[in-house]
Amino acid sequence: MKKEVVKKGYELAQKEFKKKQIEKVKEIVMKTLEKLEDLKKQKREIEEKIKILKMDIEDLKQGRFDRILERQEKDKKAKEISVVKIEKRDNNDYYFDSSFCYPTSGWTITSTSLDTSINIDPYIAKTYTVGTYEVGDKIIHLR
Repeated sequence: MKKEVVKKGYELAQKEFKKKQIEKVKEIVMKTLEKLEDLKKQKREIEEKIKILKMDIEDLKQGRFDRILERQEKDKKAKEISVVKIEKRDNNDYYFDSSFCYPTSGWTITSTSLDTSINIDPYIAKTYTVGTYEVGDKIIHLR
């Protein structure tokens, strides 16, 4: 009889141990899935930021401040993500070079990363956005 009680106790202990193992495995899988979903969400957010910044670069290359302004007015995230803030002015100012005076369009560009505000003509942006830039340890060619 003692043998049967010991055997029964052993079987119950094994079942209990197996049950705890199953619960832990399910808990590990659940935590892994939660972390995976969190990373996917972060990836989507990063991809959205990259898309906005790429559109800003393309619009600068084309001198299309109006598109950047429109995007920033329609999408609060675009305004937060972009490194420039665009404002349309009603008056026309002039850009003075050492030998010539150029009329500028009514655009004020404020750079959040450079802590500066300047009037930039779209033609200047269109012409001088392209080039080679050294960013960190990479060389980036904008055409």
